[in-house]
Amino acid sequence: MGTRSFLSRLCAHAIKQGVLQGNPVLSAKKPPRELRREVHTLARVEIDQLLGELQRRDELYSDLASVAVLTGVRVGELLALRPSDVSFEDRVIRVQRAWSGTGRNRVLGPPKSGKIRSAPLPASLVPTLNRRIDVMGSRAESLWRGPRGSSLHHGNVIVRTGFKEIVTKMGHPEFVWHDLRATAIVGWLRSGVPLTVVRDWAGHASISTTDRYVRVARSDYTDAVNLLDLQ
Repeated sequence: MGTRSFLSRLCAHAIKQGVLQGNPVLSAKKPPRELRREVHTLARVEIDQLLGELQRRDELYSDLASVAVLTGVRVGELLALRPSDVSFEDRVIRVQRAWSGTGRNRVLGPPKSGKIRSAPLPASLVPTLNRRIDVMGSRAESLWRGPRGSSLHHGNVIVRTGFKEIVTKMGHPEFVWHDLRATAIVGWLRSGVPLTVVRDWAGHASISTTDRYVRVARSDYTDAVNLLDLQ
């Protein structure tokens, strides 16, 4: 999917330059769901390290990553959030829309599941969201705006933050932005949040999808116990 997305953006640029008349990638079939990559997560200390590195580049980027890793929202949903989606009273963020596609084909539509859902709003995230609302205004059409006032896209966020370089130096070369969502989900399971609640927070279509993360959480516990045997 990453390769397909890159080629689509490349072709979209070629169309703007008049090199191509259309984008052939859009007619290519997406990889089957069975081709799933390994789930990668970060430990609490590693999350703090990542956020610190992003903070040094721009507070905006650490805010983005904080919301992603604490709410588990997908990147398209994250960039589509508005101040009005945040409910401090109910302690939830209402996920009502998501960006999809690239270039001229980028559109704002419903979340991946097709259903509006509520993601958790932990107390540690309140200062971050208050700051973003103060910056953008409570009636703004977006919770985010680039350093120069431009709109944010997944691609330009990854490039401008140096995200790939940061996680590689941390020893996680395979870690991608979507794994912030996986980190959130596995964290909920470790904390004992009921499986059905995790499913709803994550916006999974079925428990079987959520169960994939359960296996990761269980294997992490097993690895931790095995470490005790070495001491």
